Amino acid sequence: MAIFWQENYDILREIERLAAMDFEAIEVYCEYPFLKRWNEDDYRDEVHEVSDKIDEFGLDVVTHGSHYDINLSTWNDEVRDVAVKQVKKSVDAACIMGSNKIVVHPGYLPSKKFDREKTLNRMVNSLREIGRYAGKHDISVGLENLRSTDKGLCVGPEELKKAIEMIGLSNVGVTFDIAHANSIPHLKPQEYLEYIKDDVVHVHISDNRGDGLHYPIGVGNIDFKPILRGLLDIDYDGQVTLEGWLPKWERKETLVKMSIVFLEDYLEDIRPKEVEYK
Repeated sequence: MAIFWQENYDILREIERLAAMDFEAIEVYCEYPFLKRWNEDDYRDEVHEVSDKIDEFGLDVVTHGSHYDINLSTWNDEVRDVAVKQVKKSVDAACIMGSNKIVVHPGYLPSKKFDREKTLNRMVNSLREIGRYAGKHDISVGLENLRSTDKGLCVGPEELKKAIEMIGLSNVGVTFDIAHANSIPHLKPQEYLEYIKDDVVHVHISDNRGDGLHYPIGVGNIDFKPILRGLLDIDYDGQVTLEGWLPKWERKETLVKMSIVFLEDYLEDIRPKEVEYK
């Protein structure tokens, strides 16, 4: 849903737009400014309005947990409690919208002065609490790999897989963000996927030039064919969310449609062809 962000963003209007473009599923950010009343007492009323609009068009929905101004790895226990509470609130919103999956960001080192391993442990404790809460509502959690930064956690596949194993819950897996994976030097996104393939529960797809940003498909340097082939090889059948940050781009619908055409062409090339027997 963030792909059509603009100053006069209206989530109900954007759901109608995506449905008119024949999208079958959407991903909803559970936080302000996408949900205008998220920080108000009546936020549930807005979530119900969104849910009704989703049902009107028969769309599947994945939710994205709050992450602005939030760090699940914080060393400040009071701040940590608020962060976990916000993500649990996102789980509640997912329940209202009929979503069985929520994307969660892992957090980051507050400063390079902090011990990385201990910070990771704090994140794991937060995610375990969130995972258990989500599990009570039959919702799975997809921990998203972040773009490459010195202070970001779960950037590389080794640390991400380690975190999933430490959390140790069957309903907590990985949201594989292809553009973020492309930001790691000397590691191809398909190699990243190979490392975490057993844990993938959701996928974000967009293009970039190694900076971890989200461009329309075909604008960056990502070779999508081996990545898509890798997803087919693991029989991935979940939602793939097309991302893009296009606030200053004109012709947003054209760029989104262009991305879809590229993906359809890639899939046509890599899908097994039927063999003719004579």
